Amino acid sequence: MTVNELITMVGELKPNQFEDNVLIGWLNTVEGKLMNEVFCMREEDERITALDYSKYDEKTSMDTELLAPDPYTDLYKYYLFSMIDFTNEEMDRYTNSMLMFNNSWQEFVNYWYRTHGTVLTERFKV
Repeated sequence: MTVNELITMVGELKPNQFEDNVLIGWLNTVEGKLMNEVFCMREEDERITALDYSKYDEKTSMDTELLAPDPYTDLYKYYLFSMIDFTNEEMDRYTNSMLMFNNSWQEFVNYWYRTHGTVLTERFKV
């Protein structure tokens, strides 16, 4: 999934008043969490290395591939949904969206941990 596909899908499924740069800022948050909490803790992956991740901004091509592969891209959708709901102070919707995000996140993390070995740091090497 690309940045543009995500932004378009979110706009169609949950119409909102937010500019693309706000949605991209939230996207940066979830991609940063993926890098720091998932990818950096496991063996290097050729696909992730090839994507050469850096934060998205106005210079980023909207055709840039997101880090999480299909079929795990729902985590992005639900994260953006939850941030839209939270910002609009729709707490019941926020709770539901965040539950869906947490489930999608956990499914992806489980998949990634099953398919990529742990990176041992110097501190833990024997």
